[in-house]
Amino acid sequence: DGVQYVGVNAGWGGGIAHAGAVKPLPIPVSTPRLLVFRLGGTAKLPPLAASAALVRPPDTKADTATIAQGDALYAAHCAACHGQQARGGIKDLRLMSPETRAEFMDIVLAGKRRERGMASFAGVVSADETRAIEAYLLRRANQDWEGIAAGK
Repeated sequence: DGVQYVGVNAGWGGGIAHAGAVKPLPIPVSTPRLLVFRLGGTAKLPPLAASAALVRPPDTKADTATIAQGDALYAAHCAACHGQQARGGIKDLRLMSPETRAEFMDIVLAGKRRERGMASFAGVVSADETRAIEAYLLRRANQDWEGIAAGK
C-alpha cells in the first residue's frame, strides 16, 4: 500500500561465524535480532530482552593431555559452527548454562538438541573424546572469564 520497509538482521554471527579461517575478533557478542524500519516511521526500538545471568563454570580437573586432545577435537568438529577457540559462533559454548553443561553428553552424542540444529555426533566422536571436548570448553571459559564478564 505504498509503505516501504527496510529489514536488518543485527547482532554478531551471520556468515562470519561459519568461516573456518576466521580468527577470534575483539568485538562484543550481542543477542541477534531482526530490526524492521518503516521509511518515515517514528516508533522507537523495543528494549532488548533481558539475558540470563552468566554463571562461571567450575574449572576442569582434566590433565593437560586431555585438554589438548579436546582442543584438537573441538577444532576439527566444532569450530566451524561454534567459533575458533570456542569464541562466538552460532552458540558461544563458553557461556553454557549449568543446565546445558549437565546435558552436554546427551546433546553431543544423543542428539538431544537435534530439533534446534545441533546434530548428534555419535559415530564421529566417542564418549571419552566428548569428555575431552567438554574439559577443553571448561578451561576456555575459565581462561576467558574476566573478558566474558566485562562484555568483551
